[in-house]
This record gives sequence, structure tokens and C-alpha cells, in this order.
Amino acid sequence: MNAGLRFVHPAAVLFYYIGVVVSLFVFKQPLYLLAAVAAGLLLVALQGGLASRRRTIRFFLLVALATALLNPLISHRGSHILFYWLDQPFTLESFAYGALSAVSLFAVMIWFLSIQHVFTSDKIMHLFGAVSPKGALLLAMALRSLPLLAARFGQIAAVQRTKGVNPLEGPLRKRARDGMAFVQLMLTWTLEEGLQTADSMKARGYGSGPRTLFWPYRWRRRDGRFAAAFAAAGALCAVGWALGRTRYEVYPTLPTTVMPQGTEVIFWAGYAAYLCIPLAMEGRDRLRWRKLR
Repeated sequence: MNAGLRFVHPAAVLFYYIGVVVSLFVFKQPLYLLAAVAAGLLLVALQGGLASRRRTIRFFLLVALATALLNPLISHRGSHILFYWLDQPFTLESFAYGALSAVSLFAVMIWFLSIQHVFTSDKIMHLFGAVSPKGALLLAMALRSLPLLAARFGQIAAVQRTKGVNPLEGPLRKRARDGMAFVQLMLTWTLEEGLQTADSMKARGYGSGPRTLFWPYRWRRRDGRFAAAFAAAGALCAVGWALGRTRYEVYPTLPTTVMPQGTEVIFWAGYAAYLCIPLAMEGRDRLRWRKLR
């Protein structure tokens, strides 16, 4: 089904996702980050990728948890000391900053699942092929690397288990050796295919000079409405950030409340609207598709 963001012009979708990723690095307010996580998970679910990405999401959670636990070990700033360990103070602010960083990182990884779903290789070539053919090819290969590596790992595991190679069974030394064998096979396979792809594209003269492009994507009214909507919401968020209404300073003292106060509610509502634009589009197109069926 070609619906939702996949039906919008790639240039408009690119600027939208750039705005989302930038906001996740700029806005450290807890409610902003929680809204981004909720919207990202719901968007991935509407795009049909939540059930098939459960293992990936669990891995993202482990990475985020490690980030949250790492910050108190390397940063001891803050005015509220919780306890001492090895003569080092552990503060409430360091735990809070680690938690915010973990949520921000998790949100970025979740939104990249949506980016991976929307931006196919033909869209990447459409946007960047004329400007930088080699860079566009590398970007297209990078975006497909994660699901490709996961599929190859499953194939390698199925074959190696028949030979008694299993990193989940046996002593620790055997599991480590079997795991390294898995990684070696997967990397060798990937590098070999990369060399074959490079030779194939070079033989076809790719990137050797000016080339014509097939442009299947045309700017339509729907694309203009989508761009105008997220540009207006993004401008409101930018004004809030410039006025300091979206900032949340953890150090040196943790604020007593995370709820927006006064005009901060307006800017948070603008950010929520920015995140909900693709949700409304995906939901509307799915309802239309079901009625047509």
C-alpha cells in the first residue's frame, strides 16, 4: 500500500525528518522527549513495522539503558548527592541527565526505523543522485544494511547450528568463539557483496560523468499542504527554543517540575502537532484503504 509518508514527495519528507532528528538533540525537556517516543512508536506501528521489529526495539532499549547507567559513572555534577561509591558522589542530577539522554537516543533510533521504511533506494537516488552519485549509493546501501545484516545473521545461524556452532550453548569460551565465527562470516559476506556491487556499478559507468535521471516523483498539492503544515509547526517550535521556553536545565539543580508553565504550553502543543502530522496522514490513508477493500 503506497500511503502516508511514502506517498509524499521525498524532498518534503526529508526536511520533515531532519526537523524531527534535530529537535531530539535540541529539546531535552522530558515531555518533549516522551511525546517524540510515543509518536515514533505509533508511527512505526501504523507503517506496519512494529511487530516485525520487536527484537530491534528491545536492542534499542538495552542501548538506551546502558546510556542511562553510564552517565552517573562519568559525571558527578549536581547538588543533590544520593550516595557515595568508591569515594565518588552519585547525584540525582547525573541520573536525571542520563535518563534524558537515554530517552533522546531511543527516540532517535525509533524515528530512524520510520525513515528506513519511507526512504527507499529510488527516493535516495532521486534526491542525491544528481548531486553526488557515489554518496547517494553509499547512503542507500547504509540504510538497507541493518535489516540485511539481521536476515543474513539468521541464515548463518541456521546453517551453523547444523554443524554444532551455537553461541548460545556451551561454556563461555566456546560461545565467544562461535560468536566471533558468526561475526566473521557475516562481515566477509557483506564485504564481498559490497565489492561486487562496486565493480558492477563501475562497469556500468555509474558516477563517471553527467547522467540523466528518471523522475517519478512530482510535487503535488498534497505535498504542499504537508510542507506548509510542518513548516508552521516547526516555526512555532523554533520560536519557543529561541525564547528559551523549551529548555530544561538539569545542572546544577534539578527543576522541581517538568510540566510546561504559561506560554510553554503553546510551544509544547506546537511540537506535539509537528509530531502528529504524519500520524494523521497514515491513519487517514489506512482508513481510506480499508473502505476501498
